[in-house]
Amino acid sequence: MFTYMACAIIVIPLWEYGIKKRIEQGDDVLVVAHTNTLRGFMQVIDGINEDDIKEVSMPSGIPFVYKFDPSMKPLPPGEGKLSQAHTSGVFLEKPGLLKEALAKNEEWDKMVPGGSSSGKGKVSSSFRGSTSLTTLEESLHKLREEQAAAAKAASGV
Repeated sequence: MFTYMACAIIVIPLWEYGIKKRIEQGDDVLVVAHTNTLRGFMQVIDGINEDDIKEVSMPSGIPFVYKFDPSMKPLPPGEGKLSQAHTSGVFLEKPGLLKEALAKNEEWDKMVPGGSSSGKGKVSSSFRGSTSLTTLEESLHKLREEQAAAAKAASGV
């Protein structure tokens, strides 16, 4: 697996000579990559410094969308849009899902002994064997588990 720094170096030519050129030609571009690679793109696009990029996390499975002005400067997120610290892109999500997930995470932290986010992402083994998640990913996982339990209860199973 590549380190963050290796990914950050790799994305510069991909952005400058590939993706950016396609966007300038009017194409929509979808980038699907490892978290570190995506963070590298975010650092290049938004000009994020070395210290601030450490605060940027990219949850799995939630698209992050950038829009650009004619000079290829990223447009700021619109009013009420959920974005990432130090970035101009926005999460493409069902309205309110991330906020609901974070609120549910706070609820769990208050109700479940040892359930605090300070546990650094320890979650149930049902999450594909993963044991380390960002707070945002952990919150989304907990929300999905709660929604699945509610659906199961509603169906009488």
